[in-house]
Amino acid sequence: MADETSELPCQANLLDATALLEVGEVLGGLRPVQHADGAVLFGQGSRPEGALLILDGTAALRTRWPGLGELAIGTATAGDLIGEGALIGTAPHTLTAVAMGPLSLLRIEPRHFAALCAIASPWHRRIVHHLALRLALRARSAIRLAQPILGIGSRERAGVAQAHSPGCSFDIRPFLPILPFFRGFAATEVDSFLSSAQIFELSSGAWLFTPESPADSVHIVLRGALELRLPGLQLGRRLGVLGPGRLVDCVELMLGGPRRTECQPCERSVVLRISVAAFQEALGRDDRTAFAALCATTHELIDRLARGTRLMASTGIARILGV
Repeated sequence: MADETSELPCQANLLDATALLEVGEVLGGLRPVQHADGAVLFGQGSRPEGALLILDGTAALRTRWPGLGELAIGTATAGDLIGEGALIGTAPHTLTAVAMGPLSLLRIEPRHFAALCAIASPWHRRIVHHLALRLALRARSAIRLAQPILGIGSRERAGVAQAHSPGCSFDIRPFLPILPFFRGFAATEVDSFLSSAQIFELSSGAWLFTPESPADSVHIVLRGALELRLPGLQLGRRLGVLGPGRLVDCVELMLGGPRRTECQPCERSVVLRISVAAFQEALGRDDRTAFAALCATTHELIDRLARGTRLMASTGIARILGV
């Protein structure tokens, strides 16, 4: 997707061209791979062998549909990670990536990413933070491109102002260390995180947030399940169902507002809310807990981008067919 770094917060610290070239050394001596113009980096439907971090050049991203051929849905440039789903799963590629001119990249396998998230050095922290920012930009771009088809904000929502029930009917604290987001947190670190947060119950059918809601807080599911959607004329398009331990607002956390999604519980759920300011302050600390939270956020962004890309591809077809 086209570079949209103008949306980055002013304090964002992306890796420059020189720093990108050092990523391979940090990951254990990976060497850049060169590709000529027109080279297919990976094909739609193929099994992933790793994600690709572009060091220099541009890649075209395309999707193929029966009877319609290949459709261009964006580009990726230096600093972008493509084929990112390979880092968290084995699902086939949903896109085809082709070099637009000479291209230099690193192939990052799941074991490299796991090693990157295992060492909380300043360099590792900087690389993961860079990846999180670029993934957030591409996820927001995918959603933005899909919005005109779905008619965002054009339907009424009943119960948007429905109140949440403060507190929780059971002691949630003993369960937190086993949830995905909190793995690696020490007991004292969980307590510190909770001191800045609110916990509340949300009934089925209520709204956690809509595109009109302020993007000044983020949420982690503690119990139950939340459905995240891109709003549309009727029921919208589902981006995913998030269960316990999942971070709901990963894009807003990295980039700020505005919100472009809506979220409702599928069942009565328990949710943790923390302000963006407090969360970012926690991420900025120079300790293992902060790095674990950053890595968990990056995993969520990889998942969110994969879902957004699939949605973008399907709405690209809708645009052509006029539906």
